[in-house]
Amino acid sequence: MLAALLRYGDSLGIHASRQMARVCEERVEAMAVTARNPLQRHRAAP
Repeated sequence: MLAALLRYGDSLGIHASRQMARVCEERVEAMAVTARNPLQRHRAAP
């Protein structure tokens, strides 16, 4: 799934992970690639 998502993002000209996460929540095409599974967002330890 990750490889397909990276190729999809690249075709849209999106390279930032946060921007790609937002696209996955908003666009139907991205939902199809991710099978509507939400992306996990990890934060750096404080």
